[in-house]
Amino acid sequence: MTPSRSADHHSSASQVGRLWTSLADYYIRRGLIEKARDVYEEGLTTVTTVRDFSLIFDTLTQVLCCFVRTDIDAIAHIAGACG
Repeated sequence: MTPSRSADHHSSASQVGRLWTSLADYYIRRGLIEKARDVYEEGLTTVTTVRDFSLIFDTLTQVLCCFVRTDIDAIAHIAGACG
């Protein structure tokens, strides 16, 4: 493998985590939350580098925090309307 091809291979290999998170984001934007969760889980089990795993894990954690925050806000709104 020539150095330029080796660099291309390394560059594409380092983008694997971004591909998984982009695919999951695609499903989230279409409201397919369970499918997005499946994509995150598959990405976490198939990536081969710590960097890719960390990227997917951190992104999934941020997404879950947003969902929890949204649920808490909805519950607070309902509780405020009833109280």
